[in-house]
Amino acid sequence: MADQLAKPVVPILIENTQPRGAYLYELADRNWIQVFPDPMARMDELVEHLATLAGKSAGGLAGKRTPGALKTDAATMQREMAEAPAMAGAPAPANDLALEEREQELDGALGDLMRDAVAPRKEASKKAEDYVGRAGSGGKPIRPLPDIPPFRYIDWLFLLPGFIGIAAWQLIVTAGGSAADTDRVVATVALLCLAFAGLYGAVVFPVRYYLRGRPVFTAFWKYMATSLMFFIAGTGVILGGLDRGYLEGADFTRYVEWFGICWVGFTVIAFLIYGVLAGQRAIKTFRSNIKKL
Repeated sequence: MADQLAKPVVPILIENTQPRGAYLYELADRNWIQVFPDPMARMDELVEHLATLAGKSAGGLAGKRTPGALKTDAATMQREMAEAPAMAGAPAPANDLALEEREQELDGALGDLMRDAVAPRKEASKKAEDYVGRAGSGGKPIRPLPDIPPFRYIDWLFLLPGFIGIAAWQLIVTAGGSAADTDRVVATVALLCLAFAGLYGAVVFPVRYYLRGRPVFTAFWKYMATSLMFFIAGTGVILGGLDRGYLEGADFTRYVEWFGICWVGFTVIAFLIYGVLAGQRAIKTFRSNIKKL
């Protein structure tokens, strides 16, 4: 990009940022300069480097001269030196004024940059009273959102109709059965509701982790921990039914197999969604960085 625009690129490594520093070095190894770890001690070298590089670019800092206009032969230099006393009282050319202005702007920008680089970093306060909560909270600290499980109250708007529908469906299917089958129907409804909640979580949880800025590995293990909670709840229903007899004939091994299949399927769905969202964010960030460059 620098070659196409015919402009110099000068990555300046101020902090020991890895691997970002190594990436900048590979990006423009011809022009880069490192001022880490003591930027102020290398200020003169940095200014000299930038001034030299700007002088080599087309038009220099002012951006008006062309490489062909630079006169470097001895005769021209002698003539200019001879004419210098006569022009001592003349006003500086506009091009030189622009050059001085650009140099002053460069010095000011570099000064601000170096001050920020060497300024001591302040650690974030750990006192709750130093932080402002949500509007109307009276300054109380915001309670962190749970990630295991990442349910919110709004989820009941979607889960409750599903639970009611599952219960109604089971009541219709088992209508006319004996009273002894009531516990079995309740256990079946509980297992189906757990399965529905797991499917809902496979769609909603990755979006929630993404919006909260959780890294992929963190989102993965928290999702697996939440799934383990569903497994423990379902295991309790199965073992309780086997112990009390209302799930007589149920195969616990078969339950584990089905749960494993659902677990793998829901995990694939969840992280396909998370992968799409993360990929979209990466592309957006990449395009934003390209625009900045």
